[in-house]
Amino acid sequence: MRLNGNLNYSADSFFQHDYWLYNLRAGDYQLVSVVLNLGLIMIALALGWVFSVYFRRTGFRTATQKIIALFIFFFWLIFAPNTLYVISEIRHLLNFCPLDSPFKICAKGVWVIMFFFSYAAAGWWSYWYLLKRMAGTISDALRLRSPLPFAIFAIPVISLGYLVGLLDRWNTWELFLFPSDFFRTVSYYFTTAVGALNLLLATAFGYWFYFLGERVFKYGKDND
Repeated sequence: MRLNGNLNYSADSFFQHDYWLYNLRAGDYQLVSVVLNLGLIMIALALGWVFSVYFRRTGFRTATQKIIALFIFFFWLIFAPNTLYVISEIRHLLNFCPLDSPFKICAKGVWVIMFFFSYAAAGWWSYWYLLKRMAGTISDALRLRSPLPFAIFAIPVISLGYLVGLLDRWNTWELFLFPSDFFRTVSYYFTTAVGALNLLLATAFGYWFYFLGERVFKYGKDND
């Protein structure tokens, strides 16, 4: 659970004073959130690209280069959970239609179903792609035989970040604003049965999305 209750830095509050933009919606979902969430994903993708290019150019040979690489990787890791968060946005279809809608389908807003499917699919591809690319770079840097060990390590961490964002409403940047509260919130997932179960299940689905993505997006990985 979120411990500080300070939502002043929430992404939801950024455009409250731009009435027309703040109230532009797909069903009950604010479309400005699409821009914000996809923007956060683009940051993660960009950081992954920078990390890869930096390795190809330097090989992380010196201590300074290793420190810079760790710095880039750290920010990549805290932005990466936004991909899983976007997948979960499909939850906004729940109770989308009034109970008295014919066949429980909203004829005037049926496009919203395809919108959320496309939105979640973009999150899934981004999750697979940024993890696949980073795993490849890390395996090259550490001279591992396979990128699999990194994926096995990273997915539980990304899943934890996803839960902290979804259930506890923490934003990426708030880690730097309220670090002690943030880590106390994280401890909930290791000290309670409900938190641990949620983390276990989120991690299981994280593996599912990644390895299924290996099959679904297999063609794309050869065109990196």
